[in-house]
Amino acid sequence: MACALAAAVCLMACRSKPVATSTEVHALTFTGSAGQLDDGEAFTRFIDAHDLGTVTLDVSLPAGAFDGGEESQFSFFVIYDSCEDLPEGRKPNQSFCTGTEYNIPKAPGAARALARDGEAWRLRGQFRVRHASGQHQGLLSVELTPVARTSGVVH
Repeated sequence: MACALAAAVCLMACRSKPVATSTEVHALTFTGSAGQLDDGEAFTRFIDAHDLGTVTLDVSLPAGAFDGGEESQFSFFVIYDSCEDLPEGRKPNQSFCTGTEYNIPKAPGAARALARDGEAWRLRGQFRVRHASGQHQGLLSVELTPVARTSGVVH
């Protein structure tokens, strides 16, 4: 009897957890600011840890440290992680530094995910993260594709 009870307890405890279906996406969230060098480390680590995942972002990028802009099909910004021989008082740049360029494709008719907000730039929304391979001119490339949400289901 004791063996049967132990087997039943083990069977119940050893069952695997159910696997989430494709419509059950649980996004992880990063809220805060991201600047250059050490001030961008937490954001960079968060994105690196969630490659191929879906994340929710509400990130403030101080205007004085912002390195980015807009093209016709995407917005972008760069966070430098290290610099070599950067002259004193000089803003980190691609001539002296390495880092990551974050590209945000523009969706037709959607609000801009990256926009100027007073004294900062703000990145808000839910995104799929995809790292591109290799470096190009000292920068890694990450695509943050906005995810459309309707009825609480991610598409």
